[in-house]
Amino acid sequence: MYSNGFKKVKKGDHILAVFHQEDLLNYALDFLITGFERNERIILMMDSFSKDEIRNRIRKEWDVENLEELEAQNHIIIKTSDELVQWEKLHKEKSNFWHQLTNQAIENGKSGLRVFTDTSGFFNKGKKNELIQFESSLEKRFDFPCIVICAYTTENAKSLNDDQNHALLDHHKSMWV
Repeated sequence: MYSNGFKKVKKGDHILAVFHQEDLLNYALDFLITGFERNERIILMMDSFSKDEIRNRIRKEWDVENLEELEAQNHIIIKTSDELVQWEKLHKEKSNFWHQLTNQAIENGKSGLRVFTDTSGFFNKGKKNELIQFESSLEKRFDFPCIVICAYTTENAKSLNDDQNHALLDHHKSMWV
């Protein structure tokens, strides 16, 4: 399935992925553990599962005992969409957003940035158009060591119109369904 593809992604990849809601956390953790093992800063933006559930799964599946310390040092960042992205700021700095986060990671001894974004929160809050606008501001491929998967649920992906679909396809290196 996707897990094999996760090992083959390259620095700079900006990927659009469509998953079933119940599979989001499984795929997120499969994707992110590779980055953790490669000394990349990990960012998981997710509204579909509680932070406690996410942390418990990381401790268990990644065999991580010092998760609180890793979070305090920003090696692993777990945020909801509201916590990570302030919409006003996002629109002002959208072209530099991932680049700034990547530079901060490198300055702190990391080899790059690996991000899994669950876009469900934007749909649930009626921010679909703002999300598409932000996605449309990004490159298909980043020229810095950052790998981003933008995860859409099947239901949310089906709610997009043709123009929105084209905008997403135009601004992602590849699409996984």
